Amino acid sequence: DQQVWLLASKTYGHLVDRMLATLAAAGDAAHVHIRWADDMRDTSQGEWDFARTVFGFNMRKLLVLHEAHLESLRHLTSSATAPVPAVVLLDLDVVLFGGWADVL
Repeated sequence: DQQVWLLASKTYGHLVDRMLATLAAAGDAAHVHIRWADDMRDTSQGEWDFARTVFGFNMRKLLVLHEAHLESLRHLTSSATAPVPAVVLLDLDVVLFGGWADVL
């Protein structure tokens, strides 16, 4: 199984649903980790407050990436013979097709 990591908020729940449907339709085995966060901005407004929200959003993405990395290290130390699955950090608007995992 590929380890897929997502960062989402409730406002973007419809994109999470679409991402999960895309993964299911692709047919490749994947274990999905979703880290839920508070909304970073009012989605009815088209802009980011660069002084606060962009920094906070990128910090959250880095924390998810760090957690994914630590999880892969835990897997590596728990089984010396099993292959280490790839860690994939995706945006919610990515569309996957069958065979995506083989490309990794």
